[in-house]
Order: sequence, then C-alpha cells, then structure tokens
Amino acid sequence: MAQPLSIRLDAELDERLERLAKATGRTKSFYIKQAIEDHLDDLEDLYLARRVVERIESGKERVVPLGVMERDENDLYAEAAALAGMTTAAREKARGLLEQEQRVTLSNRDFAGVAAAIDHAFEPNEALRRAIEAARNTLRRA
Repeated sequence: MAQPLSIRLDAELDERLERLAKATGRTKSFYIKQAIEDHLDDLEDLYLARRVVERIESGKERVVPLGVMERDENDLYAEAAALAGMTTAAREKARGLLEQEQRVTLSNRDFAGVAAAIDHAFEPNEALRRAIEAARNTLRRA
C-alpha cells in the first residue's frame, strides 16, 4: 500500500515539475516517485561506500589488492589440478567449466536494461565524486 509523503520544493523546481507533468499527462507525484526510485540505490551505495571507507581508514577492514586475489585464484587452480593429478588438457577443460559457471546469461529484456544503463549512465553528484576519490586514495595507500 502506498504511503503519503509531503515535501517542500522551491518555486523553480516546482515549476519544472509542473511543466513536465503537463507536457506528458502524468502527475507530479509520478515523477517524484520515479526520481526517488531511480536514485535511491545510488544514494544507498554512496552511504555504504562512505561507511566502508571509514572502516578501511580506521583499520577495521582490510583491503586485498586485485593482483593478490588473482594470484591466489590461479594458485588454487594449480593446486587443485596437482592434487587431482590432472593432465594439461584436463586442467584446461576444468578451467573452461569454471569460467562457464561464472558467466552470466541475460534475457533480452535484462540485456536491454543493462545496455540502456551503460548508454545513459548517471552523472555522479559532488558527494559521490568525493566518496569515489576518497576510496581511490585509500586503495592507493594500501
């Protein structure tokens, strides 16, 4: 069940919203709800990213460089192959099977959604740009 919400908008924003609603035959509430739905995930990600950066900076969370993770994964493949006594061909077949299992298959609808998101990526606001830069700086120090 939808919950009512009251917000205050400055005159300019209200006028823009009114023009859009009249031009499209939709209500202002429709566009406010749409804006919240479209950006709530981004805001949640931003605040989550800030908390992670704070934990990293305070030493409560550890950062593992990508190169170490990839090396560990390759070592794991080699160790598993050696333990199983696999031949090179069998090892390559196992690697292919693992890669196939890690592949994501999208429906046409989902692919269109991902493509649209890539083609029309949002511009991060100033707060998100600062959080991204802070995360980059933290990772460079690690």
